[in-house]
Amino acid sequence: MGTNIIVALSIVVAGSAFGYIHWRLGQIKTVSLPSLSGKRIAAGSPFTLLLVGSDTRNLVNGAAYGGTTGPQGTQGQRSDTIMLVRVVPATKTLSILSIPRDLYVSVQGMGMQKINAAFNSGGNLLVSTIESQVGIPIDHYIEVNFDSFQQITDAVGGVPVYFPTPVRDGEESTFHIPTAGCTNLTGNLALDFARSRFYEYYLNGYWHNQPSSDLARIQRQQFFVKKLISKAKTQFTNPIALNGIIGGVTKNLKIDSGMSTSALINLATTFRSVNVSGITTQTLPTTPAVVNGQDILNLQQPLATQMIATFNNLGDSPSKAATTTVPQPATPVTPSSVSIEVANGSGVNLQATQTAAALTQLGYHTTVIAQPAPATATTQILYAPDSSAAAQQLSHQISGAVTVQVDSALTASPYNVEVVTGTSFTGVSGSSSATQPTTAATTAPTPAAPAPTYLLPPHPPLSSVPAC
Repeated sequence: MGTNIIVALSIVVAGSAFGYIHWRLGQIKTVSLPSLSGKRIAAGSPFTLLLVGSDTRNLVNGAAYGGTTGPQGTQGQRSDTIMLVRVVPATKTLSILSIPRDLYVSVQGMGMQKINAAFNSGGNLLVSTIESQVGIPIDHYIEVNFDSFQQITDAVGGVPVYFPTPVRDGEESTFHIPTAGCTNLTGNLALDFARSRFYEYYLNGYWHNQPSSDLARIQRQQFFVKKLISKAKTQFTNPIALNGIIGGVTKNLKIDSGMSTSALINLATTFRSVNVSGITTQTLPTTPAVVNGQDILNLQQPLATQMIATFNNLGDSPSKAATTTVPQPATPVTPSSVSIEVANGSGVNLQATQTAAALTQLGYHTTVIAQPAPATATTQILYAPDSSAAAQQLSHQISGAVTVQVDSALTASPYNVEVVTGTSFTGVSGSSSATQPTTAATTAPTPAAPAPTYLLPPHPPLSSVPAC
């Protein structure tokens, strides 16, 4: 939901007089966040936005999801959507990382809670919680509510989505798409699609519940955002759309007091040149658990740590990268004593399989992680606390920039070393296996392919859903 605001700003800046827009954007409400006070971003440097979709209960549409302002209703607010956006002005790129609202963390003054509970006390506590518990520094804050989401979606004429089967919300809203095919999602229908917690699809004569409701909802939101961005790019010269978006932005948006109007305009200008297909969308990897009878999510390690590190470093210069130079071990390590897990973090086809084969040829025990790893520019070697020498040796057998880092989650069994190939990877020394990427990939590395996200399991991935 929050990324709709970037969409809105880009359209407004593109089609309107600068002085008028500067005046209107100056009317946006600001909120003082001590957690962000004193932060300054050098011009042109990458930065991270926290975008929060608020389901505050004092809105007209709050009742559609069980919230009212009456004595029997749910009071306060929760962060229905938590998205972090890494903005790299130099390359005009964006990367979106979603945090599940059920992530179980320590919240100051509350103890262990789901992360969205922090937002009930305001954006400042949510910012400090993400920085301290997730490990992602935040530079700016944007908050958007239901009304803004609907108004901006309507202003661009809605977003067409293809549904392979009829779908509905089985419990909390009136969301219902009765037939398969293309449907233009506007207003409440778009909001219901993005927020449904009991999403069901009709297949083989009966309704199926979509599993992993919170994570599936995040996937739908990310999918919708990309579709909305594509639609918005066709509206740059539409004065009716501009008028509706200006109203939605100025009335229903909050930003941190450190974000100036000029910074908003610069953000919008950067966004206008973004290649939609190049926007990466990821969700922090988690594992489900039950605590005191409630379903929660814990970070899945070491994947979460790897994803966070990659996200934080996006856009940093090579001199700031955490490339580690390590000495050769004094005594060579016998390869047969080392078990290696290999994952593909570059997106080059079959790279993990070929790398594992090459390391096997050198005598190491290897296995391949089937799922693509989070995108990384530099090949990563993670090692168990007792396997430093093995990691040192391996770092000199892998060509290209390498980072070496201890990971306490790894043990001597079953795997004491993990290798995640990055776009810097060029092969394995001393091996005759075909580990080199293709010529095209060498000259222009292919962006990492995200793990498949599904709209309606077991239907095709969203990327293969027909366009409307």
